Amino acid sequence: MDTVADRAELSAAEARAEELPSTLRRLTELLERVVATETDERADDAVDPSVDESDGFGEAEVVATLETFLRSHERYQRARDAVSEASKAVAVAEADRHVRLVELQRVLAGAVGRAAETTPARDRADALVRSSDRSLGLPALEITCFGRFEVRRGGRKLELCASRNGQAILRFLVAQPRRQAPMDVLIETLWPDDPAQVARHKLHCAFSALRHSLNRGTGGEKGGGYLLCENGAYLLNPAAEIRTDADQFMALYQTGQRAGAVEAVHHFEAACRLYGGPYLAEDIYADWSQIRREQLTQARLAMCGVLAQHHLASGNYDDAAAWAMQLVEENRCDESAYRLLIRAHAAAGRRGRAIQQYRLCERILAEELAVEPMPETRAVFEEVLKGARP
Repeated sequence: MDTVADRAELSAAEARAEELPSTLRRLTELLERVVATETDERADDAVDPSVDESDGFGEAEVVATLETFLRSHERYQRARDAVSEASKAVAVAEADRHVRLVELQRVLAGAVGRAAETTPARDRADALVRSSDRSLGLPALEITCFGRFEVRRGGRKLELCASRNGQAILRFLVAQPRRQAPMDVLIETLWPDDPAQVARHKLHCAFSALRHSLNRGTGGEKGGGYLLCENGAYLLNPAAEIRTDADQFMALYQTGQRAGAVEAVHHFEAACRLYGGPYLAEDIYADWSQIRREQLTQARLAMCGVLAQHHLASGNYDDAAAWAMQLVEENRCDESAYRLLIRAHAAAGRRGRAIQQYRLCERILAEELAVEPMPETRAVFEEVLKGARP
C-alpha cells in the first residue's frame, strides 16, 4: 500500500474535517430558520422581516448541505481507514524484516562455524577421537529449556557457575542446531560494545567458570569434559550424552505427525506435558532465541488444537475445554479456540459458561482489534442460545 499517497489523502481529509464545524453551524442555522418559518406559517403570523426569502434557506438547501457534509465525512473516514491499514501493513513488514534479519544472523553464524571446521580428514578424525576420550565416564546431562533453565545429572540439579554470562553461553550453545558457536559470534552476542581484547578475556573467564561447574565431581580432565574449545569455536562435547526437553518435545511432535490418529494423540499429549513455560525464558527478548522459540510455540499450538478437537469428538468435554483454553492463553484473539471452548461447555451442559466465553471473546476482540466476532463464531453462539448443541 502507498503510504505516502494515503498520508496525502489523510491531510486533505483533515483539512476538510476542519470545515465541518462551520458546515454544521450553517446546517443548524438553516434548520432553525426552516422551523421558524413553518411555525410562523402555522400561526398565520407576519413574516419576520429578518428572514429574507432571497437568502434561499429552504428544505432543498438543507438536504443539499446535509448531503455535502455526509459525503465529506465519508471521504474523511475512508482516508483514515486507509492510513490505518497502511500502518498495520508497515508494522507487519517490519516484524517480518526483523525475523528475516535474525534468521540471516543464524545462517551466517553457522557458515562461520562450518568454515572453522575445514580441517583435513585426519585432523577431524583425531578431533572426534579426542572428544570421545574426553567423554569417558561422563554421566548424561538432562537440560530443561521450557520455563526455568536447569541442568540435572543423575537426577540431581547442578549448581551452575555464578557467572551469568557463563550460564548464557550454555543456553546459547544448547539453542544452536549443532550445539556449537564460533568465539566471535559469542562475543558479538554477549559483549557487543566491548573492545575485542576485553571481550575475549571475559569470554574465556565465563567459559572456564561454566566448564568447571559442569565438570565438577566427574573427574573431567582440564580442557575437556562436557565443554570443548576447538578450531576457534566453543561446543558441547558431541560424545557426551546431553538431552534437552525441547529436543524430546520436537521428536514427539514429529513422530505424532507421521502416526495415525490415535497414536498421534498419545505422542502429542506426551509432548505437551514437557512444556513448562516459554522456551529459554531467561532470554525471552534475545534475538538469537526467537526463531527456535517460535518454532516450538507453533508446534505446541498445532498439537493443542488437534487434541481439543479429538476430545470434543470423543465426548471428553472437560479435556477438550482444557486444551482449547491453552490456545486462548497463548493468543487471546484466537476465535477458533473460543469456538472450541464454547462447543465444549455447551456439549457438557454448561450453557452459561459457553455464553460467558462468547461474551469474553466479543469484548477482547473489540478492545484489542476493534472488530466483531466472525460469522462462524456468531453462528456457534446462536446455536447455544437456541439450546442446540453447536
